[in-house]
Amino acid sequence: GIRVPEDVSLLVHGDDPRLKDCIPALTGAKTDFTVMSRDALDIIAVNLPSLPLRLYPATIAERESIVNRMDNTQ
Repeated sequence: GIRVPEDVSLLVHGDDPRLKDCIPALTGAKTDFTVMSRDALDIIAVNLPSLPLRLYPATIAERESIVNRMDNTQ
């Protein structure tokens, strides 16, 4: 009985073209895994300081699977 996106939002990693064919069409977030992997290896090798939080930019392909917050505030 859970309705997507009225009750819950679904977000997946990556932006496979097939995500738009799902019901509802899935929203995808894509980040640069090469940079993230390189940083992880540098942290392990102690060439990069370990931080409590490290943010990486993401590209969002917004589709039907997420609630539009603007609609919910009205």
